[in-house]
This record gives sequence, C-alpha cells and structure tokens, in this order.
Amino acid sequence: MKKKKSQKTGKKRKEKKPAKKKQAKKQSKGLRDPVKELEKLLTKPEKQKRTFVTKDKAEIEMKTSLRKEIGDEDEELKDLISPKRSIDLKILRYLEELPKEQFTALLLVEPTNYSKINHELIRILINHTQGRGLYVTLNRASDFLEETLKKEKIDTEKLFFVDAISSGSGKATKYKENVIFVESPRNLTGLSVAIDDAYKKVEEKPQFLIFDSISTLLIYNDINAVERFIHSIIGKLRDWKIKGVLLMVKSEEHKGVVNSLSQFCDRILEIL
Repeated sequence: MKKKKSQKTGKKRKEKKPAKKKQAKKQSKGLRDPVKELEKLLTKPEKQKRTFVTKDKAEIEMKTSLRKEIGDEDEELKDLISPKRSIDLKILRYLEELPKEQFTALLLVEPTNYSKINHELIRILINHTQGRGLYVTLNRASDFLEETLKKEKIDTEKLFFVDAISSGSGKATKYKENVIFVESPRNLTGLSVAIDDAYKKVEEKPQFLIFDSISTLLIYNDINAVERFIHSIIGKLRDWKIKGVLLMVKSEEHKGVVNSLSQFCDRILEIL
C-alpha cells in the first residue's frame, strides 16, 4: 500500500513541474508582448498608410493585459494606452508625414468615433502649428461646438468659425468677432465667399483649415457641384499655403466621391 501511495505522489510531482514551467513562460511572454504589440499598432508600416484599426479584438485583449501589468502607478503608460491618446498619436504621425508648409488631406472617419476624432484633430493642429485656424462647420452650430471644445480644454480663441448650419436651422444668430454665418449649406457660392472673408479677417495668418464635413455637403447638393466646390477650396488652401483637413464619414455610398477627391488631395487618411 505504501508503495502505491509513493507512486501516486511521484506522479503528481511530475505533473506539477511542466505546469509551473508553462505558467512562468506565459507570464514572461505577457510582460514583453503587449508593449511590442502596442508599438506595432502605433507605427504601422508604409504599405498600410490608408488604414487604422481601432476595434480589433487582439488589440483590446493586449491593452487589457497591459493595464493589469502597469496598475495605477505609471501614469505615462496609462496615458499611452488610452483610446484618446491612441487616436492622438495616429493622427499626429500621419500629419507629420505630410509636407510641413502646406498639405490637403481627406480624413475618412467611422460615424461612431466622429466627434472624438474631430476634437483630437483640432487639438493637434492647434498645438502642431502653434497658430490660428479656420473651422467650417456644416454639422453643429458654432456656439455649441465652441462650448464643447472648451469642455475638452481646447483653446477656442485660436479658431475662427464659418457656420453654415445655424441660420438654416432657425437658430438665432448674433454677431461674433470669430464667426461668419452662411444661410445654408446649399449656398456654395456664399460658403466660398465666407471662407475667403474669414481668411482675411484673422489678424494672424491662419495656419490650417478644417472642413466639417463633405458628407453633410452631399446631403444638400449635387455630387458634381460638391466635387467642383471642394476642388476650388483645395485651390485656395494651396494659394494661401496653409494646411487643410477635409472630414468625411466613410461609406460605400460615397466611394466614387472619395476616388474623385483623391486626385486633388495629398493624402487620404482613414480611422476605422
């Protein structure tokens, strides 16, 4: 009986050893891989320049693993893996690859991330250029947008707004030094004139223009008219030698428009 007991005990010990070794190997791997995967995620190779991936299951698992390792002590790493910081770094990396003096980029965005990406884009362009910029809004009233940006701690004094939505929505508009109102997104001539006036009104030469958005413009206008209008805006940006980012919601419906505008833009950026 003792002999059998001894054999069972020995068998159990043999089973435990490889299990411990496997666990140690897993832990060791866990300490290295998340950081490497994060670096790969934030520095995609040249051939993947048109695509960002932000909803991949592996990425979520990797970030969860990394959060467990760093705990609450390392604020710098916590900031690095936050969704906002990830978007920030991606946009910044692509902006830095574009010409320093002047460029025009078409930014395609998923509807679910639109506001967050838009806010981070404004923040980065203000910080990146250290100057003032023009913001053309067809989606949200300028006063609402300005209030939202202030809550996000974005310096709205650096922005001059061209608001083409407030008047058409029946909202009362009051004169403001940093806003020009256009009656409707349908008035492409008026919108073009307003952008010209906004550029002239800014005391310090604007360093960038954000157009929000081409998708809204397509709701109110014929596709051919929109393409001609955007082409003329890109021409202005090049004459003024300032940076331009044209926002558009990514959709199969407007794939032809994207292909057409890509001929005029320096780069198409996608954040999925």
